[in-house]
Amino acid sequence: MHTKWKNSIEVISIFTDELKAVVGIFCKYNYELCVAGGAGRDILMEITQKGVDFGTTAAP
Repeated sequence: MHTKWKNSIEVISIFTDELKAVVGIFCKYNYELCVAGGAGRDILMEITQKGVDFGTTAAP
């Protein structure tokens, strides 16, 4: 699937080294991690990110 957002600077900019480490942990244990809240909206509106919220299938 092609989307203009996949490689956009708005999407790429949220993937800091710290976030990549967190994503790696969730993947290691087969949990899903999804962008939630205002970050998704801001990406679509091409607004610079100030923070990212996530939803997950992992139990608290």
